[in-house]
Amino acid sequence: MLSLGMSWTYLLSLCYSFKVFRVVEVPVCILPGAFLRWRLLNPMLYATQGSIDGAYLAIHHGWAINIGGGYHHASLKDGGG
Repeated sequence: MLSLGMSWTYLLSLCYSFKVFRVVEVPVCILPGAFLRWRLLNPMLYATQGSIDGAYLAIHHGWAINIGGGYHHASLKDGGG
């Protein structure tokens, strides 16, 4: 679902520590990309999917709750904040 709103090149760039450092604005560029993916990016992706699922459920059932959202400052080709 993320590929509908974000470019594949941006999503692939998140495999690199320096890109993640620029997005989250925390000095994590010394950590391996696989570690960042496992401990930082995957939880963010799950929360983002929760927002997408919540919107879908609200449209089809009239209401939904997602307590894991709140990521912002993203565009099609970049993220931040």
